[in-house]
Amino acid sequence: GRFKDNVAVADGKLRLVTKKEFKGGKEWTTGMVMSKTFRQKGGYYEARYKFAPVPGLNQAFWLKAVGVQGAPLFEIDIIEGHYPNFVNMSLHDGVAASKTHAPRVDLSSDYHVYGLEWTARELIYYFDGQVVDRKPVDSDAPECAVFLSTAVANWAGPVTKHLDGSAMLIDWVRVYRRQ
Repeated sequence: GRFKDNVAVADGKLRLVTKKEFKGGKEWTTGMVMSKTFRQKGGYYEARYKFAPVPGLNQAFWLKAVGVQGAPLFEIDIIEGHYPNFVNMSLHDGVAASKTHAPRVDLSSDYHVYGLEWTARELIYYFDGQVVDRKPVDSDAPECAVFLSTAVANWAGPVTKHLDGSAMLIDWVRVYRRQ
């Protein structure tokens, strides 16, 4: 479960904190933030953050079409990351298209910039300013909200007591519109 109590600001950083607690029918809670009214199609999206230094946590920066009744799923995972160095970039547009990037660094030891350039025909994924993937996209794609979230998931590594109190630290998020 994702709860607002798991979102905090400390030392100028947004923290998405994982807690071992029974709430909402779940045994773990995590945090999520999203743009409530902002929606955009295309442009450049980037976030600078540091992974929580534990396995078992999916740490994500993503875009999703929301509030469109009956619309098919449209989601762009700029990254779904798993400690120590797994980055997955996906497009869910009826069929999932994913690619994995494994930088040769511990993503919890420092901040890194994850980016996406969304053009009329293509998604271009960036890691620390370097292109790491490209995917075609339909020009009829919908406008999307911006999300940053964590989720406890055994497919992100072993779920252990070390997750309790861990946090993804977000330095900043920027979104640009092409003029």
